[in-house]
Amino acid sequence: MSSQEDILFAKIAIKNNLVKQEQIEKCLEVQKKLQKAGKEKKLSEILQEIGFLKPDQVEKIEAAQQRSKNIQESQSFLQKALENKIISKEVSDQCLQVAKQEGFRRPIQEILVEHGYLSSSQVLQIQGNSLEVVPREENTSSSVGEKSKTTARPSIKVRAKEGRFPTLPAVSSPSSAREEAFEMASYIKIRRRREKFLYAFLVFIMIFILGAFSGLGYLAYHNDSVFDRASELFASGDYGKALEYLQKMQGTFWVGKKKVENLKKEILFSKEFSEAYRLLKEGKYSLARERFLGLKEKFPSQKERIQNAILRVHFEELIRQSDLSFQEGDFKRSILLLKKAHKMNIEPSLTEKSLRELSQNIMDRARFYIKRGSYPQALALLELLREQFSLNVMEDMEKAKLLQKFEQLLQKAYAPGADYALIWDRLRGMEEALFSQGRQKEVEELKKFLRRKVQSLRYEKALSVYESYLQSYREAREREAVVAQARTLLRKLASVKRVLQEVKEISSTSLQMEIETKIQKLARIRSEILKLLKRDRDLREVVHLLKQSKIKSARQVLSRLRLSYGQMREVQILWSFSKKLSNMIYIPPGAFVRGSSKKGERWPGQKQNIRGFYIDKYEVTNQEFKVFVDQEGYKTPKYWPGMDPRFFAYFRDQEGKLGPGHWRGGTFPAEKGKHPVVFVSWYEARAFAIFRGKRLPTEAQWEKAARGVQGNRYPWGNTFSKGPCNMGSPLYGDTKPVGSYPKDRSPYGVFDMAGNVKEWVRDRYYAYPQQRPVERYLKGDYRMVKGGGWNTPKSKAPHVARGAYRSVLEATQRLNNLGFRCVVEIPGEVEMLFQRYGRKN
Repeated sequence: MSSQEDILFAKIAIKNNLVKQEQIEKCLEVQKKLQKAGKEKKLSEILQEIGFLKPDQVEKIEAAQQRSKNIQESQSFLQKALENKIISKEVSDQCLQVAKQEGFRRPIQEILVEHGYLSSSQVLQIQGNSLEVVPREENTSSSVGEKSKTTARPSIKVRAKEGRFPTLPAVSSPSSAREEAFEMASYIKIRRRREKFLYAFLVFIMIFILGAFSGLGYLAYHNDSVFDRASELFASGDYGKALEYLQKMQGTFWVGKKKVENLKKEILFSKEFSEAYRLLKEGKYSLARERFLGLKEKFPSQKERIQNAILRVHFEELIRQSDLSFQEGDFKRSILLLKKAHKMNIEPSLTEKSLRELSQNIMDRARFYIKRGSYPQALALLELLREQFSLNVMEDMEKAKLLQKFEQLLQKAYAPGADYALIWDRLRGMEEALFSQGRQKEVEELKKFLRRKVQSLRYEKALSVYESYLQSYREAREREAVVAQARTLLRKLASVKRVLQEVKEISSTSLQMEIETKIQKLARIRSEILKLLKRDRDLREVVHLLKQSKIKSARQVLSRLRLSYGQMREVQILWSFSKKLSNMIYIPPGAFVRGSSKKGERWPGQKQNIRGFYIDKYEVTNQEFKVFVDQEGYKTPKYWPGMDPRFFAYFRDQEGKLGPGHWRGGTFPAEKGKHPVVFVSWYEARAFAIFRGKRLPTEAQWEKAARGVQGNRYPWGNTFSKGPCNMGSPLYGDTKPVGSYPKDRSPYGVFDMAGNVKEWVRDRYYAYPQQRPVERYLKGDYRMVKGGGWNTPKSKAPHVARGAYRSVLEATQRLNNLGFRCVVEIPGEVEMLFQRYGRKN
């Protein structure tokens, strides 16, 4: 395209507000750079490639450009025809009116030829400025004597053509005869000249005709070769060069105009079709669909091919969405989309292969879940294969169900307070099937564990009976017979000793020796009684300090007792027990008010009786949890009972090291050492508690520690005041160092029971009495959560801060407002010491 046509194109585009002047200038700069690089491109193509114009807009502008061009050519053609007086002004105006009605979609010369005002040869002459002058009549003069007359004779050319040569006239006189002879000679001379001129003219005409035929032949050969070359380029896919070759053609004498136009249409269609198909291959389905729909309106003759292409777009989009759904884990949607694509019958072999591969991938994923121990996920995938593909997966489903039951059996076996006899009976029913699945080693280990547990229970039961009898005997012998009457015995022993001293002074030597032995025995008895009284007093002091949660003072007294009494059993028991109680609060046994009459929590404040226990004064901090991480807590299987080591190795921090989710590189942020540890799952909290020799609290233990015996609504009382706890800052808040809110303290002195972070408890999800359980929580491992977090909204704070508030989360979840604290339950022998030395004298 010439620069003049580009300028016209730009003017029309700007006039119709399709592009801006800045965009035109930018495209002209691009065109100059391409010209320097030896590449020619139209302004319209550059605008379309950059994205300033759409294909339908380019077509509208080119149509307007062609109409403008036709108007200019029509005006120029009519001006030439009027100047040479080929047509009249009326004819010109009439043809212009017709062209205007048609919108100047065709040249004016076609309208003139169509209505019979011009012939094709006249059109070519006007276009080439080669008009021939029409012959005129010539004037000839002849004189006879003095008399002269003027006669109108046709020109030599006309006369020679018509053959009107005069005959000799009769001689009337010599002078007239000479004149006639002279005239005759002149006509003969003129005739010869005419004949020579005619011969020369004929030769010229012949040469002209031969040259014209030679030129037409060359033009026909050139056009044929150009057309063939354009066809080759079109076949090879070089549509731009093919169009350039067609524009180089100098006429359509031998190659039909319709044929050329058809080829142009084919090239334009193929070019735009290939561009749309490229968008399809690049995955730009919406753009490709728009392009194909535009082609459908622009090339109605290719409707079927375009419709097939649109179906292809839909087919490719379904395949792509199926792949994305599979990657996202939505296997059912992936199968349905692929089946929908298969029903389109575009590439049935491909879709059948994809369906086979998809079913195999799902099967592999299900077997991987079985190996990993994720049996609910595996069963869901196997059920999907059976529904969608009618596959026989009963063997895998039975295997998954069997292993799931075995896994549940393992969890029950390693849970505290399990019914080992019942578990043993169920294991014997599953033993043969588990052996066939290669689980013989695990079954044998579980059987050994159950044997040890059953024997241990029998031994503990027998030992508890023995201890109870022994304790009863000791109490009867020591406390009632000695401690209760210690002072009386001391007085009696003193009087006996004094009497013996008196007897010794007056006795013989042998008797003195016997009395000395008795006195020494009495001294030892007295010393033992005094030691017993002091030990009893010290043990009462220890128990009193432990019950007042003064652990440090109690350990100081126990350290003194260990030096005084050595390996005394009561001292060793209390010393070992006190090691676990650092920074813990004693919660005495007895009944407390539990539950709430709030909507959704249908347990209207009933009393519940539980044993005494110790609970952490503060939530577990990052510093405390760092000790667990540093001592390989994540890599020690005994802290993760009943779990595959590969499972608890998934809990990693932001840099991929084992630890809570908000840590980096295996450590906590420097400024958050005293903050509660968050981003820990229930399993990590349980592992830490086992590492410290403790346990997670039950929901009842937590609620009693938070509400006290009277069942306060909040830890600090029954009224919610402004700012008593770290709660109500969901956008800009964060955890606070433990114990930062003095008001958020329970009647027993336990801090942060309402706010700061939510806390894991030991119980699985269960519903209150008369409350319908949530089914989905019963299927997985969901654990109860108590308390509220720092990001609880202010509007919900009065509800969430209640001690009776309860929520539930999946055990693997790690949140930025979720932590925990631990409890130490009082063992039987310590509880007996508490009862013995906790009573008043």
